[in-house]
Amino acid sequence: MRIFNKFRGTKGFISTWERVIRFKYMISETAKERCRILAFWEKYGTAATKEAFKVSRPTLFCWQKSLKTQLGKLEALNKKSTAPKSKLLPAGRPVALDKTKVISYKSSMVKSSPRLSESSSCSSIYF
Repeated sequence: MRIFNKFRGTKGFISTWERVIRFKYMISETAKERCRILAFWEKYGTAATKEAFKVSRPTLFCWQKSLKTQLGKLEALNKKSTAPKSKLLPAGRPVALDKTKVISYKSSMVKSSPRLSESSSCSSIYF
């Protein structure tokens, strides 16, 4: 059975629909609130803003800078990821579990530590 599409042949409908879906949730409530706080800050100053919204001065400048770099688009005020850009790795462990690296790591540990041996229970940690 053939599927009927009433928008078939309508020029620009698909791109408009994709934009509607993309922009529907683009500006979050936090971005709107941050925009209101920035407007309040410009009108009443730092002291009143800090007292009313509990937002520090560097945070306001950070929001203002991100809004300026995005040319005034409110999506710039959305919350961004707070995950670290580079995570700390445990010291003395191989980064990737490549079999050759693990074997060389274990052999170096056996050579450097007199209490470890090839047949110890620690030698099968990775495999």
